[in-house]
Amino acid sequence: KDMKDQQLESALGKTLTFKFWYDNRMFGIPAFIYFFLNNATIFAVKYLTSHMINMLSNLRLIITAGLAVAYLKQKVSKVQWMAVIFVTAGIGIISFKPGKKANEEKETSILLTLLFGVFSAVSSAVAGVYCEHLYKTETGDLAEDNVHIRNVKLYVFGVIFNAFPLIFSGVKTGLTWVVVLLIMLSGFQGLAMGFIMKYLDNVIRGIAIACASVLSTFFSVVILDNELTGNFVVGGLVILVSAHMYREYPVPKDTAYAPVSNEGAEDEEFDEEEGGRSKVTAESTPVAMPYKHITILVPLVLFTCFGMIPALDDWLHAAKLGP
Repeated sequence: KDMKDQQLESALGKTLTFKFWYDNRMFGIPAFIYFFLNNATIFAVKYLTSHMINMLSNLRLIITAGLAVAYLKQKVSKVQWMAVIFVTAGIGIISFKPGKKANEEKETSILLTLLFGVFSAVSSAVAGVYCEHLYKTETGDLAEDNVHIRNVKLYVFGVIFNAFPLIFSGVKTGLTWVVVLLIMLSGFQGLAMGFIMKYLDNVIRGIAIACASVLSTFFSVVILDNELTGNFVVGGLVILVSAHMYREYPVPKDTAYAPVSNEGAEDEEFDEEEGGRSKVTAESTPVAMPYKHITILVPLVLFTCFGMIPALDDWLHAAKLGP
């Protein structure tokens, strides 16, 4: 439908040729990383609470920022780097006391929590940044650059990789309507991420994941009766506020213009082609300070530093949300 609206010849026929898949073989790299990460997450659910897994996924914001700067040549503002530091602090606060799964007496291992967090963050960030590069690289063929065709490129490789363990291990029993619903929801989530890669960026993706963390925490505690610790509440708030700060303070536009005269403009770059206006670069633009975010983040960090989290733990256990 998209191609018809743009009066383009459909590119679906090309997907039936070997040359098409050979030319687009690089889509197999993020597809394999996602395949490996998704299977690792299923195993992690056995040992970590679902809200912990979702919150740890915000650690990818740190890796993504670094990769976006190094690989995609994106610019990250000073405030965004500050947000990345706070995200790291939030993950550290959570990791000191991750909490227990329902019906389990043993506290989740701090080492296991950190290992999975770092692994999922690195793999997801690498796949995400590489995916964004592939989705935004123009081939010159408008039909082939369509976001739906790019989804086909990515997910066909995903189907192939997932088929191998299915072939070797055989089809297991337990394919209920709940499992089918979960598969459909995951599929729609993947398609939504494809649109984000094409038309937005990995930062928006990170914010969406951060919002999902809040809902996941609520349902994990209320429905599954997983433990909610004071460390998770404080660290989670630090992460979510920091993620919002990252989004709110991007790098300014590379160039802005303001009318000036030639007098006293020795320190400014004068551009005659722009009608006698000085070029104001991003570096010369005053940095806006995230005061509203800082007023939330600093007390949360001090709350941790002064050892007040145990009191919050006692209150959470007294006001238990689960059944």
